[in-house]
Amino acid sequence: MNKSALKLKPHAIGMVILLAVEYVLGMLTNLYVQFPAGGSIGQNWEFMHSQWLIWAHLIIGTLIILGMIALYVQAVKLKNRIWKIAGGIASASSVLAWICGEEFVSRQAAGYSLAMSLFFIIALLALGAGLYQTSRRDSGGRRDAARDNASRSPGRGGPGN
Repeated sequence: MNKSALKLKPHAIGMVILLAVEYVLGMLTNLYVQFPAGGSIGQNWEFMHSQWLIWAHLIIGTLIILGMIALYVQAVKLKNRIWKIAGGIASASSVLAWICGEEFVSRQAAGYSLAMSLFFIIALLALGAGLYQTSRRDSGGRRDAARDNASRSPGRGGPGN
């Protein structure tokens, strides 16, 4: 198993947790924050500034972008193919989700909210795929090592018996 993948795994798990928090904040915002009808872009942003749920959603979203970019940069530095792909997809999806959120506040168009949620799912799936591949390769490597050790042990049908 590539040790660089194991170094990135805790970071990815932390990002999954932040995505879960962001999802809950997004649902709470969707359920309990009602923008004024027919407001201009400026009025929508002014209203947004008084809503703590939206602020929390914005701050966590920004932290997610920074964390995803950090994951990708670490993967590039460590030359880890799995996390370069997963981190790149998750980073791009997070940035696009954030942009859709900004457009949603400005325009109040439901399509931006939908796009935000779809980009969230893409980021989550990318991290999940990276974690799966990392775990699969790690456990596969341990199984192979255990099998090799067992075949070399005296009395186990290994060489020399």
